[in-house]
Amino acid sequence: MLLRTGIRSVVTCMFLAAGLLAARTSRAQPDPMVYVSQWGDFGGATGQFDIPYGIAVDGGGNVYVSDYVNNRIQKFDSNGNFLLAFGVGGTGAGQLNAPFGLACDALNNIYVAEDQNHRVSKFNSGGGFLTSWGGIAPGNANGQFRNPSGIALDDSGYVYVADTGNNRIQKFSPTGVYVTKWGTTGSGNSQFRTPKGVCADHHGGIYVVETDNNRVQKFDANGTYVGQWGSLGLTDGKFNQPSGIASDHADNVYLVDTGNNRIQKFTPDGAFLGKWGTAGSGPGQMGNPFAVALRQNFELYLADSYNYRVERFAPNTAVGVGLPGARGGVSLVVSPNPARGMVSLRISIPSADLGAKLEILDAAGGRIARLRPDTREGGAYAALWDLRKGDGRRVSPGLYFARFTSRHGSKTVKVTVLE
Repeated sequence: MLLRTGIRSVVTCMFLAAGLLAARTSRAQPDPMVYVSQWGDFGGATGQFDIPYGIAVDGGGNVYVSDYVNNRIQKFDSNGNFLLAFGVGGTGAGQLNAPFGLACDALNNIYVAEDQNHRVSKFNSGGGFLTSWGGIAPGNANGQFRNPSGIALDDSGYVYVADTGNNRIQKFSPTGVYVTKWGTTGSGNSQFRTPKGVCADHHGGIYVVETDNNRVQKFDANGTYVGQWGSLGLTDGKFNQPSGIASDHADNVYLVDTGNNRIQKFTPDGAFLGKWGTAGSGPGQMGNPFAVALRQNFELYLADSYNYRVERFAPNTAVGVGLPGARGGVSLVVSPNPARGMVSLRISIPSADLGAKLEILDAAGGRIARLRPDTREGGAYAALWDLRKGDGRRVSPGLYFARFTSRHGSKTVKVTVLE
């Protein structure tokens, strides 16, 4: 939970006595995400990376990756198929020098924080240069940067930049007009040591990840301090050189615990929800990851920086991560889930309904298959899905929905298909 200002002194003392470790859990919890797929390896060819540091997802589910040493941004579809690349090394308009953090706006424009050009550059979704602000030389005046890294947009389009070398956050309009700043060097409230990650939730919260203070600080959109959590360590809610951060539709935050090679998930107040990841190069493992981005369908993409790849994860539907419960007495159970092969669907309703429908939907809600459930006793139904669309093609790995509709009500359940 978040250590807030204004809490009664007795509660504050309790937290201080516990070493300010507010994010914790009393029992082991299942991984909130499961590995789906990956793409990329080391190199400079199309689809390869030389230290991917930043990642962002646009409204269409396309994935943008900042290829730090190759001085370019690569764009992929949601399955990792290469679409285009833009940027070459340099200081001119549209050129890049050590691109780091990425963010997308509602129009699918791309904002790039350039570590070595000490500026922010803005491009359209096709890679066309739009504008930039900052300067080629580092500076500490308003609107100048020193090695910026993380970048994020709020729901109103304002841009927040982790001005890492100056230990501060700067806020701008979508066109780069300076609005405000906050932060000084240190370890106190509203102070920073190497802020690298920043994200905005949907209720005005701004979260800043400090690599060298091993913590997250939360602010409102004007920079007013709200609270913090985290410290150096290996246990739940502790970090080792954290970097990136992202927020989902429910304002839960996902933090890249770089030195511990894992992702940790928290509520907006810092209560620990779960974690996943171990050191290594196998599927679902991590090698000093730096950034995460979330898609609207709850999938998560990770810039697995020193494994030179992108990893894709989906909600672990086996542990109850799903849509709201049954309406009208309808029960729908899917197993196995996540799945690689045949899926069994078992439905229960108060009484039989000859007009009941069982459908498989894609992440956007479009129907891709309709199943014919077999009626058992009374209102019991069963069906099998072979992970194929109505036209016989196998679906790609990712998130899908099974929806059962009857005169008694309906139920929708998430189904994760693995590679």
